[in-house]
Amino acid sequence: MARGLRGYYGEPVYLCGSALLDCNADPRDWDVRIGLRDADFKRRYGNPDEFRKNQSSGNWTRVNWRWSYDCVKQSKDSYNRTQLNVDLQTQTWRTWRAYRHMPRFQLA
Repeated sequence: MARGLRGYYGEPVYLCGSALLDCNADPRDWDVRIGLRDADFKRRYGNPDEFRKNQSSGNWTRVNWRWSYDCVKQSKDSYNRTQLNVDLQTQTWRTWRAYRHMPRFQLA
């Protein structure tokens, strides 16, 4: 799964979140994250600045819906391959870097 996502997005794929904690033997979901450079994000979904603004305001436009559709599609495809509740999200590079202190494990 992870190698296919790496090929599709052209960026490393990471497992993040509570699934990495020793105290969580049975995670509710598997948080998979992929950081995209702004130019790549823009090519796929639209303006990353507009996306970030809309995410915080709740006033979604086409860029947010395109992002959401892609993340849901990839999450469902990942579930079909692994039978795990995968929560896949691409993130803008700026958002991805803001969480660099959080635990993560590179899958591919």
